[in-house]
Amino acid sequence: MRNFQILVYIPLILLAGCDNYNPTNLFKNPSFEKISKRNQATSWYSGQHAGRKAYKMAVDSSISFEGKNSFKIEQFTDQVYGVVEQPVILPKRINKRFVFSAMLKTKDVKPGDGWRLIINCRAKDGFIIKQYQSTPLTATTDWQKVTIEEDIPPETVKIDAGAILQSLGSAWIDQASFIIDPLTDK
Repeated sequence: MRNFQILVYIPLILLAGCDNYNPTNLFKNPSFEKISKRNQATSWYSGQHAGRKAYKMAVDSSISFEGKNSFKIEQFTDQVYGVVEQPVILPKRINKRFVFSAMLKTKDVKPGDGWRLIINCRAKDGFIIKQYQSTPLTATTDWQKVTIEEDIPPETVKIDAGAILQSLGSAWIDQASFIIDPLTDK
């Protein structure tokens, strides 16, 4: 019986060591716990389309999915969009797919384009090659995990990943994760 156990465990150990690639979250400060003196999340950029101020954007320590903080964005007047995003530096070991997920929550987000995840794949010249978006959340929703899993265009040199609000209301993001999918690396 002991010899049989050894014969079973040896192949399992060998298989476990075949690929030492460990998918790593490429976001810095994915849970918005590190904040600047201006109450902004370090490593994240927040902004709005040109025009008069239409958004309040800041770390929120009163609501979070996990940990102490989340990031809140509130649109209080008409505007094209408000966004919180982070540039993702692609590893040298570039695979064909990415998985971007985050916990999202909304309060009184009006119907329309709503609150959703967004990915911009950029070429060397900075232009967007491909844009991916999740299905928008509207109305009032509790925390839910939203995920985008897609191909990375081969000419992509940089990715901007985050969340965009395009409707009146309040929205939160927490526990963001961006990984390069190891299953597609052949």
